[in-house]
Amino acid sequence: MEELTPPSAVYYAEQALLGALLLDPHRLRALATLMPGHFDSPAHSALFAAMRTVPTPDPEVHTQEPVWLNAALEAARPAAPGLFPSYLHTLIQACPWPKHARTYARMIRADHARRTLRTHAQRLAQATADTTAPSAASTVLARTDALTGS
Repeated sequence: MEELTPPSAVYYAEQALLGALLLDPHRLRALATLMPGHFDSPAHSALFAAMRTVPTPDPEVHTQEPVWLNAALEAARPAAPGLFPSYLHTLIQACPWPKHARTYARMIRADHARRTLRTHAQRLAQATADTTAPSAASTVLARTDALTGS
């Protein structure tokens, strides 16, 4: 029997952030530097992108009717067809403190930076081991220059 790999730690931060935003969409304004591409989960990325495109609701209406939740879900579904209303409930339950949305966002950005660095480090390591390149050193230097924008 094949065991499932447990989700990464950032998965839970993503859930908590999305849950905070589902509870209080006005917290989106404080997260201008967070981009959908920072998310590790494609479904979470799609939902966050959708949340940013759907106009935030009036707070009074939001507490009474799930209009904004439904609009965000429908906007995310083309990119993530596996999203269902029940998952929005899971996200809300995964958010222990909505007021910590900025902290969850920082955790997501930090994990994105680590993934990006890891990817570039792996590419540089592959370049050093490339026996088909005329000079491994020049290949590594060229890729390093490309990374730094030099």
